[in-house]
Amino acid sequence: MQRILLTLILCLAAAAAAAEAYLTVHNNTDATLNVETVNIYDTAVYSDAVTIAPNSSLRFPVPMGQSRLLVEASRMKPPLNISREISFLRTGEYQVELFAADFGTSFMADAPGAAATPALEADGCNVLIGTWAWFVNGDVVFHPDGTHVQGTNRGTWTCDGADVTMTWSHGYFDTLTLAGTRLDGTGRPEPDTGGRWAVWGERRD
Repeated sequence: MQRILLTLILCLAAAAAAAEAYLTVHNNTDATLNVETVNIYDTAVYSDAVTIAPNSSLRFPVPMGQSRLLVEASRMKPPLNISREISFLRTGEYQVELFAADFGTSFMADAPGAAATPALEADGCNVLIGTWAWFVNGDVVFHPDGTHVQGTNRGTWTCDGADVTMTWSHGYFDTLTLAGTRLDGTGRPEPDTGGRWAVWGERRD
């Protein structure tokens, strides 16, 4: 009897761990949005990043738990980004409506000539791909798909010539300038509650 109960408990725990909710994001702006969710308490738990075309909607699976919704209009100049907390406490359907006002503006649109893969549009941005010695918490790895990873922290990056932006899963936003094999810039919390600090990195490989 005890063996049966133990087996049942393990099955229920596995089912809970694998459970997913579904989030539909309605993009009510004229800008392309990059969207993902990251668990607030465990940044290793996150959804796949998705791209939502202007004035359209997209449904995608998200892990259960208390999460942060990260949204970036990376094809705007300058890019705009927001984050908000959202709870996926049970399986089922969730809806989020996004408007320009959520980004603190009255109108949003992609910059002329903005392309489908903003991180790699300019050839000069390719120098970012690889491992960088970061000023804090160890190396940062930039991936070709416009994501970056530092230990359990992750995020998305965009590049426009020498101007680089990094949105972090644990609630930070960096704006940097690329000069040779060095990045220098300023970090701030996201949402922006005040406070600025220097950020930098040196290319390692």
